[in-house]
This record gives sequence, structure tokens and C-alpha cells, in this order.
Amino acid sequence: MRRGFPIILSGPTGSGKTSLCQRIVKEVRGVEYSVSATTRPKRSRERDGRDYHFVDRKTFKAWIREGRFCEWAMVHNHFYGTLREDLEETLSRGKEVVLDLDAQGRKAIRKEYPEGVFVFLLPPNLSALKKRLRKRGTESKEDILNRLKRVEDELKGFEGGDYLVINQDFDRSVESLKTIISAERLRGLRQDFDVLKRTLTHKAKKKVKEVRQ
Repeated sequence: MRRGFPIILSGPTGSGKTSLCQRIVKEVRGVEYSVSATTRPKRSRERDGRDYHFVDRKTFKAWIREGRFCEWAMVHNHFYGTLREDLEETLSRGKEVVLDLDAQGRKAIRKEYPEGVFVFLLPPNLSALKKRLRKRGTESKEDILNRLKRVEDELKGFEGGDYLVINQDFDRSVESLKTIISAERLRGLRQDFDVLKRTLTHKAKKKVKEVRQ
């Protein structure tokens, strides 16, 4: 079976990463969302196991010591991490996994999964980002200021070989990411050539049999 590959979506908070991940999982067959573990409080519309695995700090730190994370970081005084066993289980089933990560998580995943697809999402400008953060209504003015200050640090995670999507129009951004996934699935390094060889051989033999008849 062809092994799936991780799709890492990163960029400043408020750039639309989570919404884009959710839309892609809904509309692209064979793509699943990576549910991270976190120590931050659950928001009103969030559900444990669907949006995040909500755990306390003691549990999270124990999982770090046990090596259960392929990446983890502290962001705004809360821990976030991707569970290795969850990611590997999904990839082994031939599914792609989309991950919503910050610059630090992106760097860690790149080391463990260099075959991953790295997409950097940006808002059209800082004014648009500030407006989106205010509209969410989940951050204080101080939090918004801190997040805007971190944009420069987030940009340091972008590398020349990565895909860049400017999220000015959400529907267009969705289509851009769909195109990226389709193109990556066609790359030779992602194909199971033993399966392809058996399939082509079977079809060739079938064709010869039909001609002889």
C-alpha cells in the first residue's frame, strides 16, 4: 500500500490555517486532520478528541519524557504537541495528514518527515490579520499585540522550497491547497512501484488474452 504523507500548514495566528485544514479534510478524499494534544483550556465550541486532546501539564510532560511526540512546543504559555503514534497510524493506512503548526513545530516535523509537504499561509497584510484576530473574540488586546509581534518570527520558518499561499480569498486558497495535494500525490517518490508493476503486468496479460481470442 502507498504510504501517505504529512501536509504541514503553518503561518501567523489568524491567517486561516485551522479553517483551511477543516475545509480540506471535508472536501479532499483521503486527507485526515491531525488532532494535537494541548494543555490550554478548551473553548466553548471545541470538543475533546475532535479539535484537540485536552490534557493537564503533568500528563503532557510525562508524554514528552516517554518520547510520544514527534513535535511539541510551548506557545503563549501552553503546551502543544503532535502524537507520533496517531500520525504514523494514519500515514500507514495510505492517508494524507494535514497538520496546523507554528514555526517551531514545522521545523521539528521537517527533520522527522523531510518528505512532507510544507505550505506557508499568510494574510494579505497585517491590517487584515489584526481584523481577523479581533473578529475571533478569543484573545485580549494584549494577546493580539503579542501575536502581531510574533509575525516576524513566524516568517523565519518559511523556506524557498515551500509552497506559499496568500489567503486573500478563502475559496481560492482552498483550491490552491487542493492543487498542491493533487500534484504531490502524482510525484514518483510517493508511488508504490511494486503495485504499479503488478497492475500493469496484469492489464498487459489481459490485453494479450483478449487479442488471442
